[in-house]
Amino acid sequence: MIALLLSHGQASVERGFSVNKELVVENQSEQTLAARRIIKNHIIHVNGVTNVEITRNMVAAARNARARYANCLAQQKEQQEAEKRNKKEKKKLMLYMNERANAND
Repeated sequence: MIALLLSHGQASVERGFSVNKELVVENQSEQTLAARRIIKNHIIHVNGVTNVEITRNMVAAARNARARYANCLAQQKEQQEAEKRNKKEKKKLMLYMNERANAND
C-alpha cells in the first residue's frame, strides 16, 4: 500500500489561490491582479480600510492615473502599428525574394 502525505506548508499558497480567484475579473491583466493583491494585503495588514493612511503621493497618483493610462494606451497602439508595418515589410520582402527566385529558375 502506498500512502501520500501532504504537508500543511502549502496552506498559504492555497489561500493565495483563493484570494486571487476572489480578485480576478475577466480579461484582467497580470499587473492589475498583482496591484489588487498588494492593496488587499495592505488593507489586511493595517486592520481595515479605515486605517489606510492617505498620503499626498497617493492623491497625486490618483489624479495622474488617467493621463498615465492614456499614455500607456497610446504607446500600445504605436507598438501595434509598428509591428503591423514590420509584418507588411517582411511580407513584401518575401514576395520579392520569391519572384527573384522564380525568375532565376
